[in-house]
Amino acid sequence: MNIVLPIPWLQSCDSRDTCAIKDCENFNPELVITDVSMPGMNGVDLAMLLKGQHPGCRFLLISGQTSTVDLLEKVRNEGYGFDLLSKPVHPADLLSRIAA
Repeated sequence: MNIVLPIPWLQSCDSRDTCAIKDCENFNPELVITDVSMPGMNGVDLAMLLKGQHPGCRFLLISGQTSTVDLLEKVRNEGYGFDLLSKPVHPADLLSRIAA
């Protein structure tokens, strides 16, 4: 599913991490929005991998788990800074973060 907004387009993918990685090989994303908790590779690991391939890309992680804060603290100490939205996400909050 492609989502077209008045910002660069975003690609939505199923839960298979390889799908998201392959999609990003075909274009240079400006923004990736992903859930943290996914089967296979979690959203934080996916963001770290894609950040290495696309240094200018922004990442917005979404999670309903309190343990995500600890995970993000760990990757911040490794030099990664990802935005986090807590579930449930209000559409206005999501649009505000996208526009920022």
